[in-house]
Amino acid sequence: MFGTILVDQVNLNPIGRLVESEWQRLEQRFSHIQLGSWLVMPNHIHGIIHLIQSKIVQHPFENADLFKPLEQFGSQSLALSQR
Repeated sequence: MFGTILVDQVNLNPIGRLVESEWQRLEQRFSHIQLGSWLVMPNHIHGIIHLIQSKIVQHPFENADLFKPLEQFGSQSLALSQR
């Protein structure tokens, strides 16, 4: 899907490079996040997104719109983000 593993190294294909590029742009798109460690694997992606407080959102965990982008990843990711 995103690439292959050859000699213990991930080699991304064009779709994998697009995923990598879009991941790196997330902080520009969403002012209330900060990216942590991440890794694109051949068939999935690992990543840490830190939710930060912004000037617009004074109480991020009380603002349901803050979690809208996480809905695309399923209910487990949404539940983990609200802990």
